Amino acid sequence: RMLGKATGVLRALNKKSKLYSKDSPGTPGSLLDRGFSDDCKNAMEIVANHLAVAIRNADLFRQKERQIEQIRTMGEVGRLIESVSDINEVLKVTIGNVAKVMQAEVSMLFLKTASGDRVILRESFGIPDALLPNAYYELGQNETGKVAETGVPTLLRYESNGKYDGKYDPEIRAFLQDKYGPDTEIETVMIVPIGAVD
Repeated sequence: RMLGKATGVLRALNKKSKLYSKDSPGTPGSLLDRGFSDDCKNAMEIVANHLAVAIRNADLFRQKERQIEQIRTMGEVGRLIESVSDINEVLKVTIGNVAKVMQAEVSMLFLKTASGDRVILRESFGIPDALLPNAYYELGQNETGKVAETGVPTLLRYESNGKYDGKYDPEIRAFLQDKYGPDTEIETVMIVPIGAVD
């Protein structure tokens, strides 16, 4: 019995067996003559169960490998930050590695201005530099400005009814649609504050 949704199905065909009906019950003999039996179905269920376990274990192994790669990449970023004095190089490498680790199509880094009343785009990955010149958020403006103001991270799932649309999402969406096709949509957005903890 399945304890959840099936991962897939295992399908077998017996091309030599006869079509069974009440009128033509078939003749005793080899499996190919009489078609599949309940024993065959039970055996196939056992095979399918073992296959499901193998698929699940492979998925868990891939997830573990990805976590190890994330830790390794973030360690490299940490070492870079400690060793590089040029902050612009640190920002550029960091934003690229964030995109790689999170498997993000686009990543953007906003920093507070000297006056502290807004955050401005300093680095981006996955979009051309000229796409969003002078991009910024006032503190508290849209979800990005709220995270900059409150320091509370957020994860947004876009809905087809357009319930949420970020300040610069139309431009980013148009760029992605030019790149991947007219049905391309932004699915999720993660916004995390930059701040030293402890």
